[in-house]
Amino acid sequence: MTNVLVNSKAKAASDTGIPVSDDLEKIMGWKYSNITKTLTVFGKKMTHVFDRVLESEIDHLIVDAKFKEALWRNKK
Repeated sequence: MTNVLVNSKAKAASDTGIPVSDDLEKIMGWKYSNITKTLTVFGKKMTHVFDRVLESEIDHLIVDAKFKEALWRNKK
């Protein structure tokens, strides 16, 4: 099952008070495997992999990955 992050999940991230850019919302995507219970969230800067994920946890983990993307700083 492959899905693209939709606006309802992006809205959930912005409701928490941490600003998330529109570009980040367009770039982020995710894939969940029912067989291995693995959630993979694809971002612009990194790919986030979560193991042993229940379907009810997907929204929360996607928001967590968005925060990590938004707050990540490149080391110089």
